[in-house]
Amino acid sequence: MGQYDEMCLLEAPDAETVAKILIPWSAKNGGQTETLQAFSEAEAVVLWARIK
Repeated sequence: MGQYDEMCLLEAPDAETVAKILIPWSAKNGGQTETLQAFSEAEAVVLWARIK
């Protein structure tokens, strides 16, 4: 009923690991995937401090 019909949260050590999971899955099952990176609160605080 919108842009996102399904959402999966996946925790991995890095983006390469996520790609190794999603690329074969997408090739087998079709469809489109969109990857968005989330940050912990501590990581976000550090990022904001570096921007200011």
